Amino acid sequence: MNLVRALGAFGALGALVCVPACMLNGPSRTAQGQLYTSGNATYDGFFHDVHQQQVDAASWGDDKKGAHRSLVTTLELTPDAPDVTIVQATHEAASKGAKQPGTLKLEVDGTAAHVTGGTSDGGSLFRAIEDTAHAELERAKRLHAVTPKLDALSKQATELEDRVKADFDKNGIAKENEVATELLSSADVITKLRSRAEGEARESEDFVADLERALETASEASAAKQVARHKRRSDSTVSSAPKPASSPAAESSPPSAPKPAAAPPPAPAPKPADTGEVFTP
Repeated sequence: MNLVRALGAFGALGALVCVPACMLNGPSRTAQGQLYTSGNATYDGFFHDVHQQQVDAASWGDDKKGAHRSLVTTLELTPDAPDVTIVQATHEAASKGAKQPGTLKLEVDGTAAHVTGGTSDGGSLFRAIEDTAHAELERAKRLHAVTPKLDALSKQATELEDRVKADFDKNGIAKENEVATELLSSADVITKLRSRAEGEARESEDFVADLERALETASEASAAKQVARHKRRSDSTVSSAPKPASSPAAESSPPSAPKPAAAPPPAPAPKPADTGEVFTP
């Protein structure tokens, strides 16, 4: 009986000791962006591919700044200027370089971009727009290509999770749990990278579409300004034209007709003549 109690107490103590020891290990190496190796070539090939995707994703932000470099330099913006600022500045600058009102456009074919309808004065701006649009479309293409690779890794992670117990049973439960934890972390990393790649590819494509609208509306704004200037000139011409001189007859008003004289009051009726007779009833 005492032996059973002693073994029970030892087991409880072992569980208490394991908790801080496990906590000291911290997050998995994969979750921290580090390369994990298990000693099994099949698993290590998988972990290497996941880590490579993490390394590539770390440069996505710099890739975006590089794609914008030509345009932000021409517009004299900071390298980290947000998309909305770049688009607004492009609209304002392009409104001055339309060859004819309503003709300025950014035409896209695949990843190629070409500005049409611009004057030679806007040459450097239009070349910068073309370079940036092309770079962003190439970036979106690379990000879309990442998706099938991540899907394949996700499928591989599921297959390895089903085999980990059998493949590492001889290495002990600690090793088995370690590899299983790294596989779970890898699956989480893959999901997040896929979502981020899709989001950034969509942002690149939306940015180019916004540049297209910026040039189109800039051309329309230029046309509206020309119409307004023409109207102001027309109004100014009309207001400054001399008025025709009026004739003397028109300036002098005809004399008013004299008012008719008032009719004289009626004469009083004549009194009857006095005959000298006295009225007697």
